[in-house]
Amino acid sequence: MTHSTAHYFLICLSAILILTGYQVMGQDHYQQNNPASFRDREAEVRPGQLISNVVRVVNPTRRAGEFSLRIDAPAGWQVVGFRERVFTMGPADTLFFPVRVIAFSGIQEPEPQIISASLMQQRNMISSESWVVLPVLQSAWNASASRNQIILTEYADTASFTINVVNTGDITEWFTLETEQPPGVFLLDEKGEISESLRSRFSLKPLQDTIIRFSYRVVDEAATETERFATGSARRKRVRVSLSAEPRVGAGRSWNSNVEIRKLSDKWVQNKLPYASLPLTIEFNAMDILSENAYGDLFLYGSKFFNENTTLSYFFQANFISNYLNPTAFLGQYLNINFQSKYFGVELGKTSIGTTGYALSGDGVKVTGKYDNHRLHLGYVASPGVFDSLKIREGISAEYVYAGRTVSGSTFFQRAENFIQKTDDQLMGGNLSYRFLGTQFVRVTANMTQQSHLWNPDSVFTVEGLGYSVNYSGRFNNLGLGMMYASSTADNLIRKGMESLSARASWRFNRQNRLAASWSSSKSQPNYYFRGQPRELNQERVRETYRLNYQYSGTVSSVSFSPVHYDYEDRFLSFTRSGAEVDYRLLSSSDFRFSVNTFLGYSTLPDSLIDPFFVANIRTNFRYFQYNLNLRYYYGPYFSNELRRFADTGRSFNRFAANLFFEEYFFRNSVMLRFSSLYNYSTYNHQSSVSVRPELYYFVNSGLRFGVYGRFFGMSVEQEDMAGLPDLSVGDEIYQYSRYEFGFSVKKDLNVPISGRRFYDFTVLVYRDVTGTGSRESRDPGVSEVWVRMQYIEPSSGSEHLSLSSLETFEAVTNRDGKAFFTHIPPGNYLLTLLPVAASGARFEARTYEVMVSSDRTLDLSIDRGARVAGAIVLERDQYTQADYFPVNNIRVTATNPEGQQFSTLTTNNGQFSLYLQKGSYTISVNENVFSDLFTLQNNNIPIDVVYEHEVITVNFVARERTRQIRIQRPGEQPEND
Repeated sequence: MTHSTAHYFLICLSAILILTGYQVMGQDHYQQNNPASFRDREAEVRPGQLISNVVRVVNPTRRAGEFSLRIDAPAGWQVVGFRERVFTMGPADTLFFPVRVIAFSGIQEPEPQIISASLMQQRNMISSESWVVLPVLQSAWNASASRNQIILTEYADTASFTINVVNTGDITEWFTLETEQPPGVFLLDEKGEISESLRSRFSLKPLQDTIIRFSYRVVDEAATETERFATGSARRKRVRVSLSAEPRVGAGRSWNSNVEIRKLSDKWVQNKLPYASLPLTIEFNAMDILSENAYGDLFLYGSKFFNENTTLSYFFQANFISNYLNPTAFLGQYLNINFQSKYFGVELGKTSIGTTGYALSGDGVKVTGKYDNHRLHLGYVASPGVFDSLKIREGISAEYVYAGRTVSGSTFFQRAENFIQKTDDQLMGGNLSYRFLGTQFVRVTANMTQQSHLWNPDSVFTVEGLGYSVNYSGRFNNLGLGMMYASSTADNLIRKGMESLSARASWRFNRQNRLAASWSSSKSQPNYYFRGQPRELNQERVRETYRLNYQYSGTVSSVSFSPVHYDYEDRFLSFTRSGAEVDYRLLSSSDFRFSVNTFLGYSTLPDSLIDPFFVANIRTNFRYFQYNLNLRYYYGPYFSNELRRFADTGRSFNRFAANLFFEEYFFRNSVMLRFSSLYNYSTYNHQSSVSVRPELYYFVNSGLRFGVYGRFFGMSVEQEDMAGLPDLSVGDEIYQYSRYEFGFSVKKDLNVPISGRRFYDFTVLVYRDVTGTGSRESRDPGVSEVWVRMQYIEPSSGSEHLSLSSLETFEAVTNRDGKAFFTHIPPGNYLLTLLPVAASGARFEARTYEVMVSSDRTLDLSIDRGARVAGAIVLERDQYTQADYFPVNNIRVTATNPEGQQFSTLTTNNGQFSLYLQKGSYTISVNENVFSDLFTLQNNNIPIDVVYEHEVITVNFVARERTRQIRIQRPGEQPEND
């Protein structure tokens, strides 16, 4: 092709493209060759939303004529304006018609919908065009619990609450409802009978709501010794309700709420004595009193809780191992005093310091400084004691810790001297952790150690060791990953030649199903020294584990299946084991617990001539209330010491063990029996042993406890390979041994005065002012079941209150006389609040008072229920009704004041309701969505004014059934447009 020809070709091509572009621009998205076309070919719409478009009509003929344009929409969709229009067009004329359509409000699936425009002339179809509309559905719902805390009186055992679920989205939501409750709390069904944890499935259409009621029975377990002598506390139980929606549009969502059930009495005892004191418990135990080896222990201990940040604990122990007078024994062998506050802490006596893997224990002191996220720990210990002339070890440590939400870390320095081995150790290191993207976590550690050997002054030498580790864990939606690598040199004092690597991955299919895989490998080869010389010991040890785990967690039970493979090797033994573990656990919320774990597999001993052999074990645990039974059976050698014996002798053996433990209270919790027993049997030498220990305790109200115990131990074993066992009596070829042991204990709770400062008794009497005098008269009755809460604000003038807290809370519930007692509380200013125990049927606003406690006194407070608002849901039925039955129970009626506070109740089976309101203005409303399409609510959002406390206001809601309409169309008539 010549240059001129190519130039001419480019000019023609450019002209064609320009003309084509002008034509396209002039079309404005309309189809050029279609007589009827939509401006927009596609659109998105929400249910019930109005969308618009434009249809362009072009006369395809060369003459004038009459045309008709018809718009067709899917069923339930409403065409606004014309559905069909007749018009006249001249040759090559163009007309534009707006189209407006309201989408069906009941769309449930995001399936594309077609709106068509048909152009006709003389009943002949000329053109048809489609407008594709894609519904955009939104999943939106919310749930709320009527209460997050329930207060039960001392003699009440049932509690109830409701959750309200509202579907504010565009689709029908399917929900799964689950409940979990702790031991001692039982779910009640509609008949009031105890049932298991609830798991149910239900659905809600758009703009519908429902209220679900839960009822529970609380069984108060036998009080423990601690609870018997507790000062002031509320027994707490927590119920969990979970709600999850199935993912239909987008991702699914879940909601959960915890409802705390608390049991309060009419009396709160803050301190046992009317003066400030430190609690002290004295306990003496005498063991094996019928033998020559009798010995005893004396304990003095206690703890003082000043506030949530400040505590003091102390512990003293003295051991007496002979009947000879030894005054130094009364000085004790163990003493620890620990004081912790918000900004600092001090620990004296027996303590431990140092980093993980190299801790020092002995007598000493440890000081902690705290500020915000920063911690500084300093410590000094000496063993056996600080003032002993012959010390074994002595050391110091310093550690700084920063605990941030995203970044955290620590650094430490430690030095220790061993006077027996004559070594001087120094360690330093730290770690750094970083959390990112919400679910990702990385941790890096590093340390350096140095040990100087001073046994021989002429050949002093020093060895150094290094160690580090990297740890990662994270989650990506349902995928969880983890990895850890650690390494240290043979002379490192913390990990001593350890190298380990592990990895894991897990996938959560849903809340019930989970699959995980893990692998770990470790190898250790440490160096040891004795008296300044290296010890030639082969301590190399290698472990490797492969595991695959599938776990299913249901509402009642969980089960897991794990294929697993082990490799192990040290200088005495090398073995492999392959098999599978099955674990089953009963997750019922009742007081019965059951679990079983089994393993089946094969083991091999590569260094011996023994063929691969089968091994198995099963471990079960039963618990019923306070009774606990554990059973274990092993078939074949399983543990490393058993495998070594099997490799040496070739004799396989089986083992069985059983353990029973329980505590039982009698005579109104004044007597307790504690029983424990253990039985072991092995087919190797037919060795068996049994141990039984019953203990009986008697509690006195003054805090004194007496106890006695007995113990029997017996064993029987064949003669072979049993050399070295002492005190065995020979009977034929069987060694047998048994012994009995008896002892007693005395325990007394005391309170040691620490000042002359007094505490006071404060009584609150809540009454109803029926006489209207404004003060309590003899005819004014007390109000029971009122929750009285006293919050400590500050000490009174001149007081030396020990608490550093700005807020302490004491709680009680009024009894039948309307009284709540607060015994031995500190003097000062209190914020006193009266709250209802149950809100349904007796609603009143919480009232708050500021009171001064400076002496023993009784405070009278009046409280009223308020005005009663009552009414019903009234149904007006059509003469030709289509509905045989329409439920009017459990319909929510709400009163809303101008501040937006809402007070709700539910209708009864016959549609009646009632609630109590304080003085003020309210709007009474009912949920209209419950009446579906059959009824129309005639009145709603009814305003009322409560003027008097004891008046009765009647409010009724009328719902009228829709009447049916009959349309008659005669032949030849056009149908009426909607």
